[in-house]
Amino acid sequence: YKRQQLDKQLRVAGWVWLGRDDEVRLLLPYLMNKLQDVGMPKATSVTSLGRHGPFWVGTSQTLQADAIFENGTGPVVFLDTKREKPAVRYNPGPLPNLQDLLAINEAIVIWPTLGWFMATPYKPLLEEMGVRFPILNVYGTKGSGKTSMIKVMQKLLGYTTPKTYDCTTTKFVSLSLMGSSNAVPIAFSEFRYSAGMAAEKFLRYVLLAYDTGHDPRGKADQTTVDYALSAPFSIDGEDIIADAAAKERIVAVLMHPETVREQTPYWLAFKRFVKEDLGTFALGYLQFTLKQSVAELWAEAEELSAVAFPNPLPDRVRNNLTVVVLGIVSYCKYTGTPLPNIAEVLDQVLVNVWSAGLGRSVALVDEFVEAVANHIVKGRDDFKYTVADNGRVAFFQLATAFAWWMRQRRVAGQSTLERDAIRNQLLERQVTRSTEPGQYIVGPEIQGTVSMYGIDLTRASSAGLDVPSIIHTRSININICLLYTSPSPRD
Repeated sequence: YKRQQLDKQLRVAGWVWLGRDDEVRLLLPYLMNKLQDVGMPKATSVTSLGRHGPFWVGTSQTLQADAIFENGTGPVVFLDTKREKPAVRYNPGPLPNLQDLLAINEAIVIWPTLGWFMATPYKPLLEEMGVRFPILNVYGTKGSGKTSMIKVMQKLLGYTTPKTYDCTTTKFVSLSLMGSSNAVPIAFSEFRYSAGMAAEKFLRYVLLAYDTGHDPRGKADQTTVDYALSAPFSIDGEDIIADAAAKERIVAVLMHPETVREQTPYWLAFKRFVKEDLGTFALGYLQFTLKQSVAELWAEAEELSAVAFPNPLPDRVRNNLTVVVLGIVSYCKYTGTPLPNIAEVLDQVLVNVWSAGLGRSVALVDEFVEAVANHIVKGRDDFKYTVADNGRVAFFQLATAFAWWMRQRRVAGQSTLERDAIRNQLLERQVTRSTEPGQYIVGPEIQGTVSMYGIDLTRASSAGLDVPSIIHTRSININICLLYTSPSPRD
């Protein structure tokens, strides 16, 4: 209630408040009486962009299935919190020429990416149905067009200025962005594990956001601010998210630089497509999503997913694939595009997060076993181990091997599990428990005087772990040559 604060809201030069600071408060009852006299309009305000009931709320517009409300005139309006947020606008006009959209990259790249983005307007409704929304992870070598692809998709969904944020940006900016929307996608770029603890901290948002978690933060006055991690977001960079827990929460899309090299068909199609006015697509598509039955779309997507991938999959992996399929179905219904072969266009996405050899997603214990087995090959004595069965089984003592592995992970700024958790996961992978793929642990057995767990290297290698199928043991003969030098005459 300061004069300076009031002046900031008076956007016309002729509007000047000549009163004192303490008189600003007295202006409010006067204004309220005037508004009531003329039938003050009422509107519900929200602090997050996106889907709110039957309405789609933008920064300065509110969309209904068959109406557009401009500049705060809608039944639900956006209350600007002055924090970082997407800048979106939905312009009326004819559909852009979408012929080149599906030709700007390979089908195994464009369809999963497009499907994820086209599913984002349904995120709040899917969550009401108990469906969790995955994070999009676009990765590949420098120059593969990752950020360019993301920005094209942002334009299709109404971004006036496509924008990506650094994964290592401040915590306040990250939390503000993730709470600024419930259906408008946000993009983070340059994800690298070499960022150390910053990358690990960002992975916490991946884990929490998958279940639309909250991250309350304390203030100096002992109050708290609750940040809802509600925005769908993408991550791009040269590294794939390899964290075992996070990997089941992502849709991973691999891109290659040779695909979009200059003068290739994909490069030429991209150059043509970005010249189109993509902003008009968003208005029609978002109003289309406001008319759809999400339950029916989900049922159709589930059926297509089951046909494309009939083998049992982990619940999260199946959920994530089905969300992408829903986005593909929605896009095809809106544009009249024939459905692609779901199995073909999403197979690589599945391979990136799920191991057919293991019959499950890679877990942290698998990374532990890979590290231990490959360290044994080096012949180092950082922990107790022995090799048996002609090099086919590598036995290790859990206590010493775990202490070595934990040190290596912490130096690299990577997450670990406690020893009891690793032990339980090793026991779950005992060969005697099941004949299914992914069972490669022998024991524990007494080797010498120590209880050790054994890695059946042949089975582990066949399951897809990056370990040798056999360790070649060899004896080293050391010839010691004693040289005798006769004393000199002086001696």
